[in-house]
Amino acid sequence: MASETNGPKGQPWFAATGAPAIDVDPTEVADYAAMMGNHVADTAAKRATNLLPDGQTPVYTGLVWTETDTGRRFLCVVSPTPTWYELSGKPVSGTITFATSGGVTYSSGTPAATLTQMGPRVYMGGIVSSVSATFSNSTYNFGSIPTQFAPATDKYFACTSNGSAVGSVHVAPSGALSVIFNITFTTNPTTPLSLSLDNVSWAAK
Repeated sequence: MASETNGPKGQPWFAATGAPAIDVDPTEVADYAAMMGNHVADTAAKRATNLLPDGQTPVYTGLVWTETDTGRRFLCVVSPTPTWYELSGKPVSGTITFATSGGVTYSSGTPAATLTQMGPRVYMGGIVSSVSATFSNSTYNFGSIPTQFAPATDKYFACTSNGSAVGSVHVAPSGALSVIFNITFTTNPTTPLSLSLDNVSWAAK
């Protein structure tokens, strides 16, 4: 029999005082389950197939998939092929590769420089350090990050060294990292470069 009313979430209700029928309409129940059940939990490998866990049904717009082996959560948008947008879940850490450029060697400082994706955003933090170098009004390449963490377009962020404004950090879509100094200064072991990355953050691709 068809439902006679609906609950607060739209669920079909079958009143015990209704017509004398012992069955319910299975299609109505299945349709409601399909409408409300948009969250899947399965492995990352299964999500990569763009099929539901049954291995046959294509994923669809609005589906949320939690990867049981990574803890990451994604939203699916099909237009016209499936694209997955990370929503939240376990933070994903990346590696910053520091460079030696123009005779200057860069390294992680204190606190350590970090790269983390948390849901739909990527964050950098910590300090980039270098000693015994003279920096002028110019661009200096100090390292790179993996392309999967890099922004879709060039990003620039005001930066400081030892608490003083010194220019801006540039993060390129290729993952290249550089700093554009607008002052001239010299570092040494007592007063090293202490480039802060704490305000560097962008939307994940």
